[in-house]
This record gives sequence, structure tokens and C-alpha cells, in this order.
Amino acid sequence: MTEELYIGLTENSRALHRWMVSGPEMTRLVEELNFTKTKRWGKSERHHEANKHSQMAFAKDVKSLTRVMQDLRNPFSENSPDLLVLDSKNIIQMSVADTLLNIEKIGIKQNELYVSERFINKTKHISDPIKLNNLHLFSCPPVREKSNKQLQLTLL
Repeated sequence: MTEELYIGLTENSRALHRWMVSGPEMTRLVEELNFTKTKRWGKSERHHEANKHSQMAFAKDVKSLTRVMQDLRNPFSENSPDLLVLDSKNIIQMSVADTLLNIEKIGIKQNELYVSERFINKTKHISDPIKLNNLHLFSCPPVREKSNKQLQLTLL
């Protein structure tokens, strides 16, 4: 990055002079900032997941998944079309399974529609809102059918 800063400095004497005067001071300030940050917050240059706590949490997650798979048998070896939640052992609704199977196609279709409406045909402005998807996902509560009493109340 510093090589990019040197380009063109020799062509402009004022810029070269400013760089010569402020360069060492800027270097000192950056080094001081890095030292203060490391000292104050105890941060290092390592990735945030490289610390011991994150590794222990990851190992705990792996052990938990292994335990669930041992209890249920290998979920990847079953030939069932049903989708199973590993921790609760519940079978996912077919609407959620259909969503997961078709979500890539839905996204590609929506992207094509967005590009054609805003860039090719220019029928919509780029800042117009995008239609919200109403997809059935894992967190969606199951659709409950109305009881006879509720149906009678709505008819009245």
C-alpha cells in the first residue's frame, strides 16, 4: 500500500516536501496506536476464533453433534424423503422441505426479474422496494386449521 503513496511524489515538489515532513510522524502515530490497542484491549493479530475459548466451544458443538448422530444413527444414510431436525427429532413440514429444495431456483428467478425490471426494461426505479418473500422456513409456526367453534363464530 505504501508503494501506491510514493507514485507521483517526485513530480510535485510540494507533495514530496509534505510527505518528507509528515511521513515519520504518521509512522510513529500508527505504531503508537497499534501498541495502545494491543495493550489496552489485549487484542492480538490472531483471528478471533483462534483463541482457546472458541476452540473449546467448537469442540463442544462437535461432540454434541456426534452424540445426536449416534443416538439417531447416521441421518445421511437414510433414504427417507423426510427432513429431520437433529436436536428435537421432529420431522420438518413438507412446505419447509419444498422451500429448501426450490430456494435456489426462487432466488435466481427473482434476480432475473430484478435485473430486467430495473436495468434492461427500466420499468422500475432502482430504489423501488423488493417484494418480500413469504417462504415457509424452520422458524415458521405450523399452519393450524380452525376448529369447528372458530368456523361457526366466523360464519356468524
